[in-house]
Amino acid sequence: MKHKRNILIIIIDIFLGVALIYEFGSLGISLFVKMNFTIAFIAIIMMYKRLGIFSYLKYTIGQYLPMVLIPGIALLIFCVITLYYEPETKLTKSELISFYGSFLAFVGAFCLGYFIYKRNEKNRFDEKIAKCKLLLNVLETTDQEMLRVSRYHFKPAFINYDSNWINYYYEYEALVKRADIDLKHTLSLHFNTVDKMNVAMADKDYELAGRIFEDYVWRENYSVKRYNSLEAKMCLISASHMYEYGYKKARMSWLDDPKVKKTVAEYSKAYYPIVETYIWNIMMKKNIRFMDNPDLDIEITDWLLKNDEFKKIAKFPDDKRIVCKIVHECFFMIERKSERVSYCWSEFTVK
Repeated sequence: MKHKRNILIIIIDIFLGVALIYEFGSLGISLFVKMNFTIAFIAIIMMYKRLGIFSYLKYTIGQYLPMVLIPGIALLIFCVITLYYEPETKLTKSELISFYGSFLAFVGAFCLGYFIYKRNEKNRFDEKIAKCKLLLNVLETTDQEMLRVSRYHFKPAFINYDSNWINYYYEYEALVKRADIDLKHTLSLHFNTVDKMNVAMADKDYELAGRIFEDYVWRENYSVKRYNSLEAKMCLISASHMYEYGYKKARMSWLDDPKVKKTVAEYSKAYYPIVETYIWNIMMKKNIRFMDNPDLDIEITDWLLKNDEFKKIAKFPDDKRIVCKIVHECFFMIERKSERVSYCWSEFTVK
C-alpha cells in the first residue's frame, strides 16, 4: 500500500513538473526544483520527528537552557531599570566594574549550583536506570535457564534469581513516575513460573518443570493482558533509553494500538452472535445451566482461527492475542445483550 502511494506521489510530481516547465519555461524549471527541495526538507523534518531526534535535542537543550536564561533575565532587568526608569543617571566606570563583578559572581554561583543540582539528578536517574537494567538481566537470565530446562534437558538443582526484583521494579516506577500494575502482574507471573519449576526440580521431576514452562509460553500467546514477557523487557529497555538518551516517548502496549482497537471493535461486533450461539450450543449439548470454563476463550479462539479471515489477523503466534481479545469482548457483550446466557468472570449461566 505504501509503495503504491509513493509511486502515485512521484507520478503527480512529474506531471506537475512538466506542467510548470510547459507554462513558464526556464522559470518553471526553477520553481519545480525549489518545490522538490521544499518537499524533501519537510520529509526530512517529519522523519527526524518520527525518530525522536527533536525530542532528544529538546531534552539536551533544556538541560542547559536555565544557565543562559536566568543570567540573561537578570541582566535584562538591570538594563531596563537603568535605561528606562533612570535614563539620566550616568554610571561611573567604577560602578560599572562593581556591577559586572557582582554580576559575574552571581552567574558563577548560579551556574555552579545548577550544575551540581543537575549532576545529582543525573546520578539519581543513573541509579534507577541501573536497577532497571538489573531487572532486565534477571528476566533474560531466567528466560534462558527455563528454556534450557524445557528444550535442552538441562538439569540444574534449581533456577537461581535475584529475589529483589520487586524492588528493582519499584525503581522503574520511580523512573517513569507512574505505577504500571499490568507490567507488575506480567513480571509476577514470570517469577511465579520460575518458582513452580524450582518446586518440580526439587523433586527431580524435570519433565514436569518443562511442561510448566511450555504451558506458560503457550498461554502467553492467548493472554489479553497488556504485556507479555518480551514486551515487559521492551518496556524496561524503553524506560532506560528514555532517560539515558532523552527520548520521552514511552512504549505503547499492543492494546493501545489504534489498528488493534479498530480490529477488535469491528470483529467483536460482527462475531458476537456466532460466539454467543457457540456457547449456547455447548451448554445445551451438555444439558447444563451453569458452566465454569477458564479455557473456553482459548477453545473459541482456536475454533475461529480455522477461518481464513482470522488467519490474516494472526500472522504470528502472539497475534492470537488479538483474536482472543475479540472473544473476550464478545463475552462482555453477552452480559449486556444476550437474552439466553449471562456471563461473569469466566462463568456462564442460562437465564
